[in-house]
Amino acid sequence: MKKFILIVAFLLIQIELIAQCPTGFQGPTTVTVEICEGCSIQATWCCDILVTIFGNKPAIHFSDILIIGDCEFCLEWMTTPSGWGVPAIPWDMLIEAVLDSDTLCFYPALSIPPCEPAPPTEYNIIVTNGGCYTRIETMEGVRYTPCDTDVQAYCYEYYKICMEIVNGHMKMKVEGQNKQPAFNCVEQDCYPMCE
Repeated sequence: MKKFILIVAFLLIQIELIAQCPTGFQGPTTVTVEICEGCSIQATWCCDILVTIFGNKPAIHFSDILIIGDCEFCLEWMTTPSGWGVPAIPWDMLIEAVLDSDTLCFYPALSIPPCEPAPPTEYNIIVTNGGCYTRIETMEGVRYTPCDTDVQAYCYEYYKICMEIVNGHMKMKVEGQNKQPAFNCVEQDCYPMCE
């Protein structure tokens, strides 16, 4: 009986993970970024190639954010009416980590231009997240999960991505462009995580 319960629990966890990706996206996969000593963010993400009127575009969707450790002084925070904090997520750092990973469903390295000479060519990528998130305290840390798993919200219209030389090494630089208008989260204890 215990084995049966464990198998059912394992299957439910797998179904929950699969449900985190929008239809047609590959994943989910996780990436962890150290923000400062003792503070990290683990993001769950999915990827796809989307067909648009401007051609095929790589897409990344962030579906889950886990704050690990003491991040009180590493991140900017907004206090909600419910009294819990919503962190300002460093999306650029997470996007850089995803693009540097070996688990993408597309290969951006060859087409990302150098940052110099200015102005750089823009590497066109679609980046979305769950829009409105709710807070769950877990043994791992504080987890922010989308209130509606079907939502793909944009924080920025597009991201400028280029390669720069830092201390003699090539490094990716990611910068959000054209901030999207603010949106309201109608469900109780759900708040936007674009800031």
